Amino acid sequence: MAKKSTIAFPQLIYVRNLFTVVKNVKQAHECLEHGETQEFQDDIEYILPGLKDSQPVPTRCLSTMSLATKCNVPAFRMHLRAHGVIMEILGILHDAAAHAPLALCVSALLFMNSRDRLVMDLERPALTLMLSLLSADSNRSFDSTDSEMEKMRLKVSTMLEAFRKEGNVKNFILEEISTGFLAMETLLSLTSKKAGDWFKEELRTLGGLDHIVNTVNASVEDFDEFSIDPSPTMLDRCRKLNRCLRVLENVTYLNSDNQTYLMTYKSAVLVKSLYKAIKSCENCLPFNEVGCVGDKLDEGCHGFVLYSCLLANLRVLLNLTHENMVGATRVGQMSGFIPTLLSTILRLPQFIPSNHRFDLLVLGLGLLINLVEECDHNQRMLLDATTDTPFEHSVKRKVDPLEAFALLFNLRLEAAKKFEVEHDRELDEKKKRKEEKRSYGSNQKMNVRKSGQWKESDSGLEWIVNPGDEEEAAEDGEEKEDREEEEERGLEDDPLVPSSQEEQEDLTKALHKAGKHMEDSIIAAYVSLLVGCLIQHNSHLAEKVRGSLPEESFDSMIRMLKKFLGFMNFTSATTGNTGSKSIMRVIGILDASNC
Repeated sequence: MAKKSTIAFPQLIYVRNLFTVVKNVKQAHECLEHGETQEFQDDIEYILPGLKDSQPVPTRCLSTMSLATKCNVPAFRMHLRAHGVIMEILGILHDAAAHAPLALCVSALLFMNSRDRLVMDLERPALTLMLSLLSADSNRSFDSTDSEMEKMRLKVSTMLEAFRKEGNVKNFILEEISTGFLAMETLLSLTSKKAGDWFKEELRTLGGLDHIVNTVNASVEDFDEFSIDPSPTMLDRCRKLNRCLRVLENVTYLNSDNQTYLMTYKSAVLVKSLYKAIKSCENCLPFNEVGCVGDKLDEGCHGFVLYSCLLANLRVLLNLTHENMVGATRVGQMSGFIPTLLSTILRLPQFIPSNHRFDLLVLGLGLLINLVEECDHNQRMLLDATTDTPFEHSVKRKVDPLEAFALLFNLRLEAAKKFEVEHDRELDEKKKRKEEKRSYGSNQKMNVRKSGQWKESDSGLEWIVNPGDEEEAAEDGEEKEDREEEEERGLEDDPLVPSSQEEQEDLTKALHKAGKHMEDSIIAAYVSLLVGCLIQHNSHLAEKVRGSLPEESFDSMIRMLKKFLGFMNFTSATTGNTGSKSIMRVIGILDASNC
């Protein structure tokens, strides 16, 4: 029996590769953000137990300083703000004012967290703690015999010095470091206008306004009203005064309770300090140039510091006297205040760059209107005064205030009219150029090569164009005209999108001119309001002013007031109906005085 042969086939083995599927893979930047957030959270959880009142004061101080040092990183400050941790921390440190070293550390922590432009989300307990820190040491330097206090002060100084080197702190004197100083700097950094009405009320009831007014008074105390050369100390105090007044401006805006409180606090010491600061700045400004860098004021020059301080003082006084008879009476009764204010309006603007005089004139005129609108005593004081003619007037002489205001109105009215004439002429020229261009384009047809042939006629040889070419040339010419008209319409439909650098410059110049024209009109309207308040009960004064106006009529003043009223209604610039009612009342007075 034959043996069968067998064939061995190779065995194929299939090996399946194993792999792992990972879902929801984060990007690199997401991992980085998560790691940073986790690191911040770990640091906070590590530090928080050391802040509790069950810990010794030195431990709480070190934990607070560790937290304040980490706040040097903007991302860490943002983390505290975003997760509401800062309020939790301040709640734990509620008793800081009772321990001097801890109070200094907490004020440094608050100061570091107030350096951002964003508003710190303050709550009532946090504001209470901040205000208690203001009076912790009455803003005096610490006694170096206290070793624990000196250690904390050195730590705070080192931290703030590093913070200053990064450019985060300006005009900061390390020798002045104290609990009250840092707490005050924190308070001044807050944008109180956005903090709500409760902030304004609590700031008054908890004594915050007292501290700010005392700081203003201390800053102005050494000002020399007759000096013309500001010392470095005076300039530093002007900067701090400017920041204090910014807070006062915000908390007195449309808040009659705060206005009345500040007018009665320590027999109106705030008003006296503001007047002294205005007098000092007014005396120094003519001898300290307010420089410009391009279209903006040079913040590095002495004149800018003085001018900013002057405007801040006027803004606070404007708020204090707004619809406040007590405030207007107290301010107007100060000896020499009204003559000083007249000089600020009529003489001082010549020392300010022309593009930056508007704020000074509007604030000065607005304050004068508040003083005389409802107060007969202030009206008599103003009418009995003697002042200079406006600095722009060609003849320099002493005049009564009504004549000076009539001259100022005529100057502003003439400037506004001059702009309108120039603007109309420019529009006419542009329209004329456009029409000439269109006329030229219609006469210049597209140069098309036209085929034809010579033919002999009675008048000689003539070139006769083929009929098809004539139609084509006409169609091409019409298409070109349509295209040009379409381009012109496109430019007219979008005039605010300049297509070249030259057009951008022209647009910028036009906007500046329009702003200047509106400024002249607004100043003329303010003067009209002031004149209307002064002549409302005196026909003799009305006749005297009318004789100094164009066409011996109040029509020009009425026209400016109506224009101003329309502008305010368009921009919703009036608060409630009080502003509109006052303007309408003065329009009625001037209209009746025309007869």
